[in-house]
Amino acid sequence: MNVGPPAFTALAFIGMANGLPDSLDREGDGFLDANVIRTFALISAIFLWALSLWWFAIAAVAVISSPPEHFHLGWWAMVFPNTGFILATISIAKEFQNVHVLRFTSALSLMLVSTYLFVLVSHIRAVIKQDIMYPGLDEDVEDH
Repeated sequence: MNVGPPAFTALAFIGMANGLPDSLDREGDGFLDANVIRTFALISAIFLWALSLWWFAIAAVAVISSPPEHFHLGWWAMVFPNTGFILATISIAKEFQNVHVLRFTSALSLMLVSTYLFVLVSHIRAVIKQDIMYPGLDEDVEDH
């Protein structure tokens, strides 16, 4: 879940910097113009993206080392925050005009859609089997 906030912030930095008019130069001296701001926004976005990657790696290791046996609503945290991570990766790849990373993000997007469908089907199955949303089987009880 910690993947989302820095990734969406990186996405916002790039988006806001690209929204600046090219003629922006408040002092008229060329010291702090739109291109400088875009460069700093990209550097900050890359740092935040790397932080998101770090949190994603920690979460992936935790899930792989101890896979859950039963559905939990926390599984959705592997879907929605990673959307921001992929969107930030796409924005950074567009800034660097890197076609290979853009292709990789297409693969990541397909994996995210697959994860979404897996969690959705698991959620529906858990409701039907009464593993969740049933008296005595709330999220705060031990695995059954």
